Amino acid sequence: MNSRRIWDDLYKTKLEWHYESKLPGILERKSVLELGFGTGKTLSSILKQKPKKIIAIDFSKKTLSKLNKKIKEKATLINSNFLSFRFKEKFDVIVCYYFLNNFKREERIKVVNKIKNLLNANGIILFEDFSIHDLRNKGKTTENNTIKKDSGRICHFFSKKEISNLFSDFNIRIRENSFKPFRTSNLKRSILIGFIQLT
Repeated sequence: MNSRRIWDDLYKTKLEWHYESKLPGILERKSVLELGFGTGKTLSSILKQKPKKIIAIDFSKKTLSKLNKKIKEKATLINSNFLSFRFKEKFDVIVCYYFLNNFKREERIKVVNKIKNLLNANGIILFEDFSIHDLRNKGKTTENNTIKKDSGRICHFFSKKEISNLFSDFNIRIRENSFKPFRTSNLKRSILIGFIQLT
């Protein structure tokens, strides 16, 4: 099953979030690109900051049809594969929340290179994704720190060093945020949060 079909099936039956992502308050009057808009939980936060322009891309048709009804003309939603889509402009800020983990190693490098080419001078990447210390980092391994879930989709877990290497041409501020979702267990959910600026 290809990745698009996997995500269409997930959005159709399982994936629903009822909270908004937290974003730094830097988007007002900026041109913003969101990668992988999914259920719209990050897009909602972007809209509240009133950027001058918002473009968001995701290759799932199921999530596009759901969000188009809510978003209307507040943002431009694109249904396409990020790596193959040709953008006509550059952006001040690119929001990359839980997007990069969906790619294999060689594709992750291509994604980062494309992001770099889509940023204006001094452009910023707002980054958030899974840490290698996250409790969900278990399952059938396909690559180092990459697992294949029962649904068929892959999920990669990042170290700080890997993020630093991927974004070596950028100014990077990255921190790890861990918390215990269960009081009776030592298992932690752990994410990496980054503010990455093109130098």
